Amino acid sequence: MRQSQHQGVMRPFVAVFAALAFVFSPFAVLAQQSADGEQQKEGEGEQAQPAKPAGPTPKLFVVPTQGVRDEISSIIPERVGEMLRGQLEGKSQIELLPSYEKLQKQGGGRANAAVAEAERLYTSGIGLLTAGEDEKASKTFQKAVDIMEQNIADLTNFDVLADAYKNMALAYFNAGYDFDGRKKMKVFAHLRPEATLDAEKFPKELRQVFEDEAKKVKKGGPGKLIIEADVDEALVYIDGVMKGKTPATVEDVGYGYHYMVVRSPSGGVWSEQIRVRGRGKKQDFKVELGAGKKQQAGEDDSDAPAFYSGLQEAIKSGSFATKELEPYLSELVTRTGAQYVGWVAMVRQGREYVAAPFVYRASDGLLVQADSVKFNIQLSNLRVGVSQLANRMVTAVETMPEDKAITSVELGAPEEEEKPTVAAGAGESKTEDAEQGQSEGAGAEAGEEKPTEVAAADEEKDEGQSVKPLPEPDPSDKEGESDKWLWIGGGAAALGVALVVGGIVYAADSGSDGPESFDAQLTW
Repeated sequence: MRQSQHQGVMRPFVAVFAALAFVFSPFAVLAQQSADGEQQKEGEGEQAQPAKPAGPTPKLFVVPTQGVRDEISSIIPERVGEMLRGQLEGKSQIELLPSYEKLQKQGGGRANAAVAEAERLYTSGIGLLTAGEDEKASKTFQKAVDIMEQNIADLTNFDVLADAYKNMALAYFNAGYDFDGRKKMKVFAHLRPEATLDAEKFPKELRQVFEDEAKKVKKGGPGKLIIEADVDEALVYIDGVMKGKTPATVEDVGYGYHYMVVRSPSGGVWSEQIRVRGRGKKQDFKVELGAGKKQQAGEDDSDAPAFYSGLQEAIKSGSFATKELEPYLSELVTRTGAQYVGWVAMVRQGREYVAAPFVYRASDGLLVQADSVKFNIQLSNLRVGVSQLANRMVTAVETMPEDKAITSVELGAPEEEEKPTVAAGAGESKTEDAEQGQSEGAGAEAGEEKPTEVAAADEEKDEGQSVKPLPEPDPSDKEGESDKWLWIGGGAAALGVALVVGGIVYAADSGSDGPESFDAQLTW
């Protein structure tokens, strides 16, 4: 009887526990489904990012960030510009070129662009030589070598120069210019006496010329070069390798033709092709550097060229067209060797700062305006916003989307929304979007607060494009929501049924007044 009574007491608890287990089992299933869904999304995200194809890294020059029409304190654009350069320097997708001031201190941007052109010609010569067009290849290599020698002070990769001489010798020789081919091969032997020529590519006669000249270089040994300059501590380079500071004595440069560059701390540069006599013979070089190239030319180090100042003023105006910027940008590209030019223009809209990034492609003159970034007036989101600017500028360089292409733009118009003129094919709904922007702007001036959805849409608004619509909800998300509430509703109903059944069982077991009840007492 005690066992029967004990079972009667436990039945309600068993019923309740079973009901609870049934109720909470759907939540476990939902959690598993959610985890599986997140893993699936992560996998889809990884699959959606294809591997970046190998190729040359695009060279990007960034113009200092400008505040439109002096509506913003200059400190803010300067700070944004500094942080933007810092972010872009860490991007492996691009090669960020130095500022124009640094390029000037390094010897002038035009020479750097010339060297880039020489390297392009060298690459073209390789292609012509491979295709068997030897005469064209010889002329192309000659142009490349001439440009590099004229700008030897700005040449950083002397391997390109040496290889150009080697392939130029082969092109001349194959084209029937035997004397020129032998002469160029001797210069290559002076620069690279330890090199080995490919027997399948270079004919025996040309290989013999190289070997004989290389033996002369080794037999002659190094000379003794004494370099003095009118400026102390000037750096001495020979064939691109630093040999010391003036006054310097160099005794490890072999017989033959070489290139010497002396660069003073103030920016003055002296360069010349020299012929080392070898055999330890002493050769003196008197170098006059003076105050440096820019001061000798009568230029003011603090003043930027007219084209560069004009470009910044045009951006600062907030109203510019691609045709108007083209002369400035073309000159900038020529002087810096950049393939892309980027800049950011900032305007103030109410209690926010809006930064609009632009990217110009030199090859075809295409100008695109990427999505703008908004900063609050306290600049508490400055770091995040600058990171977004950098990412959007890099993405624009990589993709140059045609739907973002513009021909003109007007930023921060006083009486109306900005009305950029987009390139052909960019869409036909600009007028409606502009009118919608005006109505929203009027509501903001009246003191109305924008909903979160509108604010999010504004952050995605491009200065040259219409507002992007908010994303439509995914139907699968709705189905998931309905399934979730179905499980919860079913579980709640089951819990209610279980509680009722448990109560009935408990009442049946504990009732003692009915005719069917049984009560017994045992005494010993």
